[in-house]
Amino acid sequence: MAKKGPASISDRLNRVEGQIRGIEKLIAEGESTEKILPQLQAIISGIENVKLEMIKEQMKKQLLSELDKVVDLLK
Repeated sequence: MAKKGPASISDRLNRVEGQIRGIEKLIAEGESTEKILPQLQAIISGIENVKLEMIKEQMKKQLLSELDKVVDLLK
Protein backbone atom coordinates (compact mmCIF):
# COMPACT_ATOMS: atom_id res chain seq x y z
CA MET A 1 0.00 0.00 0.00
CA ALA A 2 1.39 3.41 -0.99
CA LYS A 3 2.05 6.02 1.66
CA LYS A 4 0.33 9.40 1.43
CA GLY A 5 1.53 12.88 2.28
CA PRO A 6 4.97 13.97 3.45
CA ALA A 7 6.30 10.41 3.83
CA SER A 8 5.69 9.73 0.16
CA ILE A 9 7.56 12.91 -0.75
CA SER A 10 10.51 11.77 1.35
CA ASP A 11 10.37 8.30 -0.22
CA ARG A 12 10.34 9.80 -3.71
CA LEU A 13 13.30 12.06 -2.92
CA ASN A 14 15.23 9.10 -1.51
CA ARG A 15 14.52 7.16 -4.68
CA VAL A 16 15.77 10.06 -6.84
CA GLU A 17 18.88 10.30 -4.66
CA GLY A 18 19.57 6.61 -5.27
CA GLN A 19 19.05 7.04 -8.99
CA ILE A 20 21.57 9.89 -9.05
CA ARG A 21 24.12 7.70 -7.27
CA GLY A 22 23.44 5.01 -9.84
CA ILE A 23 24.14 7.43 -12.68
CA GLU A 24 27.36 8.53 -11.02
CA LYS A 25 28.40 4.89 -10.90
CA LEU A 26 27.47 4.31 -14.54
CA ILE A 27 29.51 7.34 -15.59
CA ALA A 28 32.50 6.24 -13.50
CA GLU A 29 32.31 2.80 -15.13
CA GLY A 30 32.27 4.40 -18.58
CA GLU A 31 28.81 3.15 -19.51
CA SER A 32 27.21 4.32 -22.74
CA THR A 33 24.96 7.32 -23.06
CA GLU A 34 22.24 4.93 -24.22
CA LYS A 35 22.31 3.30 -20.80
CA ILE A 36 22.49 6.57 -18.86
CA LEU A 37 19.79 8.63 -20.61
CA PRO A 38 16.84 6.50 -19.46
CA GLN A 39 18.10 6.84 -15.90
CA LEU A 40 18.22 10.62 -16.29
CA GLN A 41 14.65 10.57 -17.57
CA ALA A 42 13.59 8.54 -14.53
CA ILE A 43 15.14 11.21 -12.28
CA ILE A 44 13.32 13.98 -14.13
CA SER A 45 10.03 12.10 -13.78
CA GLY A 46 10.71 11.48 -10.10
CA ILE A 47 11.32 15.15 -9.42
CA GLU A 48 8.15 16.08 -11.34
CA ASN A 49 6.22 13.63 -9.16
CA VAL A 50 7.66 15.24 -6.01
CA LYS A 51 6.59 18.64 -7.29
CA LEU A 52 3.06 17.44 -8.02
CA GLU A 53 2.76 15.74 -4.63
CA MET A 54 3.83 18.94 -2.89
CA ILE A 55 1.29 20.97 -4.86
CA LYS A 56 -1.46 18.50 -3.98
CA GLU A 57 -0.55 18.63 -0.30
CA GLN A 58 -0.58 22.44 -0.30
CA MET A 59 -3.93 22.55 -2.07
CA LYS A 60 -5.36 20.06 0.41
CA LYS A 61 -4.17 22.18 3.36
CA GLN A 62 -5.64 25.34 1.86
CA LEU A 63 -8.98 23.69 1.12
CA LEU A 64 -9.22 22.27 4.62
CA SER A 65 -8.39 25.66 6.09
CA GLU A 66 -11.12 27.31 4.03
CA LEU A 67 -13.56 24.59 4.99
CA ASP A 68 -12.80 25.19 8.67
CA LYS A 69 -13.57 28.90 8.17
CA VAL A 70 -16.91 28.08 6.57
CA VAL A 71 -17.81 25.67 9.37
CA ASP A 72 -16.95 28.35 11.94
CA LEU A 73 -19.22 30.81 10.15
CA LEU A 74 -22.10 28.34 10.27
CA LYS A 75 -21.84 27.86 14.03
